Amino acid sequence: MILATRTASQLKPRQLLWQIYRRLRRSTPVALPAPDKITPNSDFKLLPPVPAAPSYESDGTFRFIGLAHRMNMSAIDWQCSELPKLWRYNLHYFDYLVAPNFRTDQAAALITDWINQNPIGTEIAWEPYPASLRLVNWIKLYASPQRATLPLAQMERSLYVQGRWLAANLEYHIQANHLFKNLKAMAFVGCFFRGNEAASWRARASRLLLDEIQEQFLPDGGHYERSPMYHAICTEDVLDLLNLILQNPGSELDTLSEPLHNTARRALDYLRDVTMPDGDIALLNDSAIGIAAKTEELTAYAEKIISYEPSHAADESRVIKLSDAGYYGYRYDNDMLLWDCGPIGPEYQPGHGHCDALSFELSLKGRRVIVDSGVCDYEDSPTRRYARSTEGHNTIRIDGAEQSEIWHVFRVARPASVQQLDMSVGQHSISVSGVHHGYRRLAGKIDHKRRIHAFPVEGRIEVQDVLSGIGTHLIELFVHFHPDLYATADYGRFLVRERNSSTPVAEIAFANIDSGSAAKIGQGIYMPEFGKAIPNDVLVISLRRALPANLSWTIKRL
Repeated sequence: MILATRTASQLKPRQLLWQIYRRLRRSTPVALPAPDKITPNSDFKLLPPVPAAPSYESDGTFRFIGLAHRMNMSAIDWQCSELPKLWRYNLHYFDYLVAPNFRTDQAAALITDWINQNPIGTEIAWEPYPASLRLVNWIKLYASPQRATLPLAQMERSLYVQGRWLAANLEYHIQANHLFKNLKAMAFVGCFFRGNEAASWRARASRLLLDEIQEQFLPDGGHYERSPMYHAICTEDVLDLLNLILQNPGSELDTLSEPLHNTARRALDYLRDVTMPDGDIALLNDSAIGIAAKTEELTAYAEKIISYEPSHAADESRVIKLSDAGYYGYRYDNDMLLWDCGPIGPEYQPGHGHCDALSFELSLKGRRVIVDSGVCDYEDSPTRRYARSTEGHNTIRIDGAEQSEIWHVFRVARPASVQQLDMSVGQHSISVSGVHHGYRRLAGKIDHKRRIHAFPVEGRIEVQDVLSGIGTHLIELFVHFHPDLYATADYGRFLVRERNSSTPVAEIAFANIDSGSAAKIGQGIYMPEFGKAIPNDVLVISLRRALPANLSWTIKRL
């Protein structure tokens, strides 16, 4: 009860009221059925969107979140109650309709079956988030050259009913990317139909989207949930909205064109800065590879939609300074450091945040070496708890406590307060420091300050961890290695080697720690994709010290 009270205290007043309402009533019923006569916009069109990743394999087998399940295509079980909720969500998203390998006759059969088997209010099917994705995917398919073989009349009527339902059930209680998806879908369905009700959907979506664009995208271009995966997802949403508006001008949505243009360009530049040299996103907070479109795909889509030109080449050497999101680092040649010195997320919706304050990811010579643990599932599971824990990140834990008071699957009661202190860029080095106050709730009122001093040309990074406060405490430092690598002690230092050849790729040395007695190589979990949990080596420094204490260590490319 205490955790729930602390969590609720961070919500917006309107959000809290909607949370109470949703607990009393799961949805707001639609008072009126769809009118007998509905009129689609005969001039509606879209440029081809980003293709979805294939999730339909063959013979009725769908693969979502790393889990394959074969369906009886003549009698689809839309509930699939034995499968995780996120898997069932994906089935109802219909992303597979816009994947390259999905046949239109299959799409027609599935759409017809969904309409027949999922009356209004059906669990999962009619939750606002899957409804939002489904609306947009159906409309994208309807606007494609393959539309002739679709059950167009059935689709039109269902789209109208779903649009009316969604307009009555926006996710004000969740906010963040959920509400953004709702409003995007309402804009799409409002533009797809003619008539007064459709015009009211467009006007409402236009008004609310303007507020959400300004709130959810930070001045540096980052999405405020601080997840590269959700940033990429929301960037595609922005581009889809621009596609909709520019291809269907003359509606209430036109006022969004300029702010969406500006947001898209900033968001795409930001996305390039949180993309590692291997072409995939960093795994900070709730991020997994294979869910959002790749950076190169979104860049190509933006070039087509708004003639976007990146502000820098993907492999260009540069300093990374995303001060609003709180991400700092550099890219030099094929090395990249990305350091997290930002908040866990917006105070009223930190559900996709982890205990990763002052953690970082490091790639050397194009390969990931020091990694974030990523995310494997959204269940109340050991892997979910590990993914969000302090232990699951390249940072320090005190007395076994978490930096932020995380609980259940998406809850945070008391998030750590994080502050970037300074940053300086010299001719051959970059220095940045920050502090988090998450351990002030412990006896001793402890602060963790970390300074990173990097020499990119040399491939050397000096890390200094300073712990201030009083008393004697257990200090644990975690350093996670990619599963393709392993670490061994070597005369007072640790060599990080390729697992298949034993070739050293990096060394880690400690200046003021007897690493022989304080260090061990433990086993962690690396979760680069949903449904994938891979054992990996974790260097753990564990010592009991009186505060203040200072840990100095160096990482060097070999």
